[in-house]
Amino acid sequence: MSSKPYDSTFPVSCGECPHLGRVFGIESLKQHYLEVHPSIGQLTCGSCAQIFFNKTSLIRHIKQQHEAKRNWTEDSSTADRSSIGQALASQPPSPQSPPSPPSGGEDDTESSENPYPCGNLRDAADKVLINLRSVGTITAKAIERFQDGCNVLLREQLNSTKNKVFKLLSEKNVPTTDIMEVLNSITNEDPFTDLNSIQSQLEYYANKYGLVKPQEMFLGTRLDQRLDPETNTFLPTQVNETFQYISVIGTLKALLSNESKRTNMFKDYVSKDGVYRSFFDGKCFKDHPLSKHDNVLQILFFYDELEVAAALGSKCIIHKLGVFFFQVLNGPPHLTSKLSSIHLLALVYADGMKKPGAFEKVLAPFVVEMKQLSSEEGLVISLKDDHFTLRAVLAAVTADTLAAHELLGFLGPGAKYFCRLCMIDRQSFRQDGNAEAAMRTREDHNRQVQNVLCVPANSKLYGVKGDCPLNKVPYFHCVDGSVFDIFHDLLEGIVPSVLEFTLRNYIYMKELLTVKDFNSKVISFSYGVPDSKNKPSPNFMIEMLTSKKKLKQTGSQMWCLIRVFLFFLDEYVQEDDRYMELVFNLQDVIKLVFSFQFTDVDLENLDIMIHQFLQNFKTLHVDSCSVAEVEDNTNTDEEENVDDPDVLEEINVQGVACRQRQKIPLTVHMFNKLHHLKHYSQIMRQRGPLVRMWCAKFEASLKKFRQYAAICCNFRNPPKSMAQMFQLSHLSALLEDEDSIQVEFNSQECFEVRQTNYAALFLEKGISETTTISLTNSAFLNGED
Repeated sequence: MSSKPYDSTFPVSCGECPHLGRVFGIESLKQHYLEVHPSIGQLTCGSCAQIFFNKTSLIRHIKQQHEAKRNWTEDSSTADRSSIGQALASQPPSPQSPPSPPSGGEDDTESSENPYPCGNLRDAADKVLINLRSVGTITAKAIERFQDGCNVLLREQLNSTKNKVFKLLSEKNVPTTDIMEVLNSITNEDPFTDLNSIQSQLEYYANKYGLVKPQEMFLGTRLDQRLDPETNTFLPTQVNETFQYISVIGTLKALLSNESKRTNMFKDYVSKDGVYRSFFDGKCFKDHPLSKHDNVLQILFFYDELEVAAALGSKCIIHKLGVFFFQVLNGPPHLTSKLSSIHLLALVYADGMKKPGAFEKVLAPFVVEMKQLSSEEGLVISLKDDHFTLRAVLAAVTADTLAAHELLGFLGPGAKYFCRLCMIDRQSFRQDGNAEAAMRTREDHNRQVQNVLCVPANSKLYGVKGDCPLNKVPYFHCVDGSVFDIFHDLLEGIVPSVLEFTLRNYIYMKELLTVKDFNSKVISFSYGVPDSKNKPSPNFMIEMLTSKKKLKQTGSQMWCLIRVFLFFLDEYVQEDDRYMELVFNLQDVIKLVFSFQFTDVDLENLDIMIHQFLQNFKTLHVDSCSVAEVEDNTNTDEEENVDDPDVLEEINVQGVACRQRQKIPLTVHMFNKLHHLKHYSQIMRQRGPLVRMWCAKFEASLKKFRQYAAICCNFRNPPKSMAQMFQLSHLSALLEDEDSIQVEFNSQECFEVRQTNYAALFLEKGISETTTISLTNSAFLNGED
């Protein structure tokens, strides 16, 4: 089939002298312009007066718009002048391409106009980039190279497609000039335009998805050494100290913009049967003045310091960070326990937080926003053309003991009055582990703060060093607004101590087994799949049991060890063994404290169990050591000041050797975490299960910043870089559909049913023997292994 040549006599007119009324052919019009209008390059269509600037464009316009209409009634043999789109449509579909839709009806015209609809390439690119950023361990340079590689791949794919189209249309005898005209109009677009840097990504995602960009705020000034380019020497220079703040209101807006998250947040989670299952079953929520309003968000606040550099490196102190997180407690437990539910609030150098007034400056914007959210009027926001009144309250503060005392304005844990809930003193507690004291009240605390501000020396009389900036948040106060962290109190404090003393009794004092035997039992025990990642390490040494060295196990490993501890020593335990009885007592306390639901009767039993545990601990480990200290003739004078490190090392070695010969118990005192147990039942009545507020999930989120430090090359302002990286990696969590089921697999192997040993079971279920199945060693359901 040949293409009919273009009719050069088709009438066209001159756009510069239409008053002459002359018409030309294409060639004669060109000659006319050269002779009459040599400085003008316009060509005008004689049928519709459309202007063109070159001959080729005018010819294509005439063929497509006018010539087809003029020859519509000609013989069907002239169909070889059909358009390029008709030539493509006449080609039979390839085996890989989807079948063409059936013709007929009005829909046929619409489908022929766009037979292969596609999505927006930019939308696909930004979703790919969001998934890459969610990993958190990919460097910015690697992402840039990935973007460059995608552009190369797209160009090659486009060239390959053009090549196939060119061959196809050439076989249809479409003129080469027309083919090239069409193919040249198809250009390759960069889908990552304006997404090539962190700053551009933050700007793009903020405009499209409501991502909250970190704000850099002034904290103070400090002296630093900076290079003077003129003298080429380092000179002392005053530089600004800043911190990164992420708006809590902006984050809440982004959360509520997700319909599935908004639906889950505003369900009713109050138990109707008197069982404590969440914060909404506690007295604090039920008695709160704003509980009369619907859809009030409950904010859990967290603070801790984090060392992002290598522990033994030269930067281990310089780049220590102070991290502020918050979490919305509204929602089902399986969603609030996910790390994606934890949001960054502020990031600052930890060294800057040691200066007076640092906490007030960092938390000032948070206090301002919480005053808006905690008001009776609330804050009106727009969600998809609908107005919504947003209210939120600061439900509780959680942190380890040291960070909590710094944040809330109390003296350190070594102070005489060490408890932030009551006024017990250290001497009374050491004499009686179950001793009680007057509870701190808001009025007494405010009066004590005023006395300390007037006379700083009075801080030792109250255990208070200043006011807490969070006290300015409506309805919150530091004396009743914080919770003790069961992760640090039990798994990193009480449990290691009890197990260490028990092992010392069996291995060192009674010599019933050796450390090597115990390590062998740790290795050979079958822990099961749930504890496969939390099983204890077989690194127990005799030095850990004969001195004050701590057991080198993590909190999760201690949780596993306390539950299986009896299985390691069952053959050595005798009847009425006081050491193992104390372990059993501690297991009962942990079982109830870590429970996800309980009743008032359970809390009454918890008080009894804690009272018995503290009494047994003091009798077994504290009182027995006090008697042994009288018989100890070794030189352990704590007031002796020895500065020579060699002498210190010799004294330590001699002291351990003497203890090993005489097998004298170690000196043990009642420590702060034991007293915290006395307040557990009260806090659980006020705020529900403590396991919903423990620091373990926040500690896991802190690991992200260590990952960022490993790939971040900017050590001039790490808080800024890491806050931006966290927000980008956290975006996928804001956009995910919480109601959907997400399944991820590790390495997979594919088989047909007939190739497996369980073919009969599949056939019974109606699955064909030729069906392909995948075999994997592990799977993740909604992020859980």
